[in-house]
Amino acid sequence: MKKAYKVVKREKKQKRSFKIKFGISGDLASEKKELITQRVLGSIVQWMEARIREEKPILIIDGISCRDSIGGFGKSGMIYLQVEPIVKIQGANSHGLADDDFIEMLNDLAWYFGIKFNQPIVYVSYCDEGWALLEE
Repeated sequence: MKKAYKVVKREKKQKRSFKIKFGISGDLASEKKELITQRVLGSIVQWMEARIREEKPILIIDGISCRDSIGGFGKSGMIYLQVEPIVKIQGANSHGLADDDFIEMLNDLAWYFGIKFNQPIVYVSYCDEGWALLEE
């Protein structure tokens, strides 16, 4: 039996996307990207569970990736290259939360990643704006 579906036009909304990016260094940097992604996913679940217990909203995340970033610099005629895994989490403000409340939630997760993965800087972007959380 074939099911019938009809097309229902949806109200067009401005996509309010976010990204959080941070590097992985130390002992974790030598792990396979799949294991890093699994650790990040586990951390996100812990963060979400804590927020749910506090009756706070959580993010809807539609992508987690881990890729290598290659950077370098020259000094005294030598070239130094560094390869570092970079984690990127992305999604959108699907709750319809006010931007200030959503940004507070993004910063909370970015802070959590900074602590959990011992990172001195975590990059965040939302819509057309971007900023970084820097360790003091």
